[in-house]
Amino acid sequence: MGKVAVISDIHGNITALEAVLDNFRERGIENIFCLGDLIGKGPNSLKAVERIKETCEVVLLGNWDDFMQKPLDFDEGQWHQKQLGEEALSYLGTLPFHHDFYMSGKYIRLYHASAKSIYHRVVPMRDSYEEKLAMFENTVNITAGEEGRIPDVIGYGDIQRSPC
Repeated sequence: MGKVAVISDIHGNITALEAVLDNFRERGIENIFCLGDLIGKGPNSLKAVERIKETCEVVLLGNWDDFMQKPLDFDEGQWHQKQLGEEALSYLGTLPFHHDFYMSGKYIRLYHASAKSIYHRVVPMRDSYEEKLAMFENTVNITAGEEGRIPDVIGYGDIQRSPC
């Protein structure tokens, strides 16, 4: 595997997504992993889903990708659901919770928010050492890799805030 780029939390911002993908092309990065939250907030959720499907080798489920599949009673959510349509919402329902792989001899695990849930956020500058260490555990949402091996490296998104 060559160079790998990890993206997350696109939230329908197709302008930013295209700028990032252009940068990856300029740098010769072909392996792109998306850690979820393709949709919501921005105006182009459907275009973001289509573009991510075309360009990303791995796509994980984010909390927005999950709850947009449920019946919603607020206008913004219903607007996004209508824009997405059945096919895109169905695709989002197929996305996995995590992805494990080897790179440079290290066992790596990626997920959207934490090992516990797509809704359980861990903030590096706020949460305890124990909470951060739990990010490496196998949980009910994670089918353990080789003989229950825990990862050497983890990657996740969803924080969307400054470190302080």
